[in-house]
Amino acid sequence: MIAPPTVIAHAEAAQTQASPVETAPEIHQESPPHETGTGDWVINLASYASETIAARKLADFERKGVTAEQSVASVNGKTIYRVRIAGFDTRKAATVRANSVRQQLGLKETWITRQ
Repeated sequence: MIAPPTVIAHAEAAQTQASPVETAPEIHQESPPHETGTGDWVINLASYASETIAARKLADFERKGVTAEQSVASVNGKTIYRVRIAGFDTRKAATVRANSVRQQLGLKETWITRQ
């Protein structure tokens, strides 16, 4: 037996009313690692001598809504681990994003480089 149309209409209305609650906006604004494409400009957020500390900081930044990545570099013969956001097409695009990320994460400074 097929249910009367009024029952279906009530079920659809209930689903429609529930949708806004299920799709509430996110509190954190996410930024994927490659925000603007495959460009070679990078925002360096932090640099550490310890890979473990860099990984912890990366996780902390991601909890705060900033998606970044960890990279390895050699500076004056020493291995360092950087937390960065890569993929900007222009230095200007990286600078604009760096300003908002510093504020979002409470960082005093970041630096922009080319890969």
